Amino acid sequence: MSKKVTIFTLLPLIFSMLVFIGSESLYSVIFVLITILPYFCFNIYLDITKKSIQSRRVRGLSAYIGLIIMSLYSLYPAIIKISPLMTSLIFLIVGLGAFKYRELIAEILFSGKKRYTKYRAIYWIYAAILLLLGGGGYYPTTKNVIEKLGENSDVYFSTIFFLFSLWFLVFAQGSIPKFTKFKE
Repeated sequence: MSKKVTIFTLLPLIFSMLVFIGSESLYSVIFVLITILPYFCFNIYLDITKKSIQSRRVRGLSAYIGLIIMSLYSLYPAIIKISPLMTSLIFLIVGLGAFKYRELIAEILFSGKKRYTKYRAIYWIYAAILLLLGGGGYYPTTKNVIEKLGENSDVYFSTIFFLFSLWFLVFAQGSIPKFTKFKE
């Protein structure tokens, strides 16, 4: 498999296993299998037929699907721990809004125009703040948060996953105009 196809195939797979590890629910395992296996097979097919090398649109579509899957996986803990209706509703509203304004989001995120610099900075600072609030991968920080919050720590981390889910969703919708305008 080519390097790019492997990365975009394995990122959601690894992310899904990290999110759903230790889940007692059979539904979460089925959810992972239903979403990741077709995606994995799609990327293998693209690589075997060399379509991913021939078409930048197909590679963009593959990346878009991967971001949407990662967004759904990030949403799952919030649905379980917070409110299923509220989190799903907010996710749909943000998704529809991002889809409607995808041209503007793509221009803000991917263009080098100076007038969008502050909006681009806000978008990336949002992700950095979420990483810091989540402990940034530094185990002792996460351990301290769990000790201080006790039983409420799962809601805290579910909220961070939910906000990352929205971040992935906006990025995915903003990438649509980028890969649909490629010339073959």
